Amino acid sequence: MQEWLGISLLGDSLIKFAFLLILVSILCIFLNKVYQKEVFYRIAKGLNITVFIILATSVLLLYYLIFEHRFEFYYVWKYTSLNLETIYLISALWAGQNGSILFWVTFQAIILLFIKHNSRNKNTILIISFIQLMLVFLIIGIKMGDLEIGRGIFTLLSDASEYQHELLFNNPQYLQFINDGNDINPILKHPLMSIHPPLLFMGYVFAAFLYASTANFLITQNKKILNVIQLWNLLALLFVSLGIISGGFWAHESLSFGGFWTWDPIENASLSIWIFLIVSTHTNLITIKNKFNYLTNAVINLLPFIITIYTSFLTRSGLLNETSVHAFADKEYKITMFFYLIIILIFSIIISIVYLRNNKKVSATSNIEINRENLVTASMFVLLILNIKIILSISLPIINYIINSNLTLPIDTIGYYNKNVSFFTIIINILFCFSLYLYKAKTFKKKSITIIASFIIIASGIIIPIELYENLTNTILFTSSLMAILLLFFIKQNNAAKLSHVGIFLLIISFIISFSETKLNQFHYQNNKIEIKQNEYSSLNSKLKVKLINIQHTQDIIKYHIQLTASNRNDSTIYDLFPFSRISKNFGIVNEPYIFRTFATDLFFNIANLEQKQPHNINIKLHDTTQIDDYKFIFDKIEVVNLSNQSNTKESIQQNIENLKIKAYFSINNNIKSHKLQASYIIKNNNVYFEDDSLQNLNLKIRFVGISDNENTIKVRIEYLNPNTLSLFFKDFPFFSLIIISLLILFTGLIYSIVNRIVSISKIKA
Repeated sequence: MQEWLGISLLGDSLIKFAFLLILVSILCIFLNKVYQKEVFYRIAKGLNITVFIILATSVLLLYYLIFEHRFEFYYVWKYTSLNLETIYLISALWAGQNGSILFWVTFQAIILLFIKHNSRNKNTILIISFIQLMLVFLIIGIKMGDLEIGRGIFTLLSDASEYQHELLFNNPQYLQFINDGNDINPILKHPLMSIHPPLLFMGYVFAAFLYASTANFLITQNKKILNVIQLWNLLALLFVSLGIISGGFWAHESLSFGGFWTWDPIENASLSIWIFLIVSTHTNLITIKNKFNYLTNAVINLLPFIITIYTSFLTRSGLLNETSVHAFADKEYKITMFFYLIIILIFSIIISIVYLRNNKKVSATSNIEINRENLVTASMFVLLILNIKIILSISLPIINYIINSNLTLPIDTIGYYNKNVSFFTIIINILFCFSLYLYKAKTFKKKSITIIASFIIIASGIIIPIELYENLTNTILFTSSLMAILLLFFIKQNNAAKLSHVGIFLLIISFIISFSETKLNQFHYQNNKIEIKQNEYSSLNSKLKVKLINIQHTQDIIKYHIQLTASNRNDSTIYDLFPFSRISKNFGIVNEPYIFRTFATDLFFNIANLEQKQPHNINIKLHDTTQIDDYKFIFDKIEVVNLSNQSNTKESIQQNIENLKIKAYFSINNNIKSHKLQASYIIKNNNVYFEDDSLQNLNLKIRFVGISDNENTIKVRIEYLNPNTLSLFFKDFPFFSLIIISLLILFTGLIYSIVNRIVSISKIKA
């Protein structure tokens, strides 16, 4: 097999050509602004279409290499393997950093095609093109001595910096030794891998358009752009929400066994972007309706994309390696991402200062009365304070690096975040409830206190006896969220906004019910043999009996059959559950839970602790006996077979030593029964192959590894597949289905809002 050097050159040329065309497009827009000639703008539009075609072709070319298993390409080798399912081969595009960037710029190029090339959008297109230029530059891959900027997505494995000095690549026929790819981490093998990353990246693309349109507003001061800004904001909010929720479900089902959110710094980074988008959604509406706070609103709209670039730098800087499972050091990207962050920050500050100088009398409300708009604004600023705390917590490693300190979060990080978020959410809920009551009122009235207090008392009286709460915080959160939902039904409001808010408050209630009452139980099985043990727990109104029925082993998966009996006063039901463990040669053991869902609860069974005995590599002489753990291994006899269809005489074997099959016969005794095994060491055309043998009932496998230098002695490898210690966790999440219902309501409202905004924009003339 020959190295596809030509395809590598073609792929690199496509990316470089796209970079060049984007650069020319930017130049054409500048010339249009200077000389006021539309021909330059039309050229820029044509170049944008060409860039999309080139980037789309690059994506298709990469997929061709992935599905052809061309492992001489670094990206294909790094993130795929021969046995990888189709869904994960498709997902390989965003499994790596440069593939993710290629997806990002391609999707961004698609959205750019839908932007009208008119005078109002010139600055937006210019800024987006500049962002495209920066991102495409990262996947060109430039080397200047020891300095690397980005990495080419079509880089050959032999040209990758970490493998350049490998002796293997000195051999022109090195591909015959690369039989498989590195594979992806088994943790990533979940259906949501196919949608979670691209949804987030699509949200970041819309955040980039939000940034560009806001910058356009600050430069032109054209208030017609405000509706467009809100559209980009809602699209970014929709896709970032979908990305975060899909990631949460992924974590709930696979990554952390029922943990929807672990407050990991990188998770918090996406949450921070989402919070900024929530805030800007509300401040945009107030700005559009009341025409005040333009600069403050614009700054809030700039922040989601700035934080996207900032967290991309943090993720790849290596500074979060000790605090986040998602972070990694990436020398090819961290310097460039830091440089991009500085550019974007400087540009944002400059256009904000210029706007401020041109509008010294910034529009503001003439009074500070307690009305609906001011209460909503106040709640959004409370949310901003919470977000600043989250960002500062994420940034502790970089703060420590700059000031040479050792600041840390409390040991109970999850508790720290939960308390802060709960406290701020209670304040926001209360402010929002007041704003709902004052929907039509011009000023605050005393009787509103009575009405609000009545809601709290009635709701608390209903809720507290249910004993769903462990503390007062959850009770207040539940009550205020319920009160907000009730108020939303009693006022006349935009249906899209009403649906979205009902979804949010119902989501808070669902989280409290489901996660406050989560029960965790653990039981153990310890022995080399499978022993049936029984455990009994109670969940909701049923008694649950758990029984381990069987364990099955394959080459890379251990499957467990667990029987669950749920009994109540009237009857009992038996469920068969099948959690499993993936065994990866590169990533070790990864456990996957089995989830049984009903409307009332989510039941989880997962392998929490799986320890395997290490394999034994031994030299054993003919007719000798070796004791390994509870077993005696006896090397009974050896037999040599000539594979060249000649006689098995000593002379013919010596003449055909490159085509032999050497069979080794063993007896294994466990003091109860003796078992026979046979393993073969095969030499065919000077290549070595193995024929292993195994005993399923003892969960043992034996391999004839080679011939020892000692006389009549061979090398043998004995492996155990049965775990020595097995711990199983059982968890239940009551009424988890409420979370799904809440999300459906929330996303229905968001989509409804987007449609309404598109209709509004279509009625505005350029």
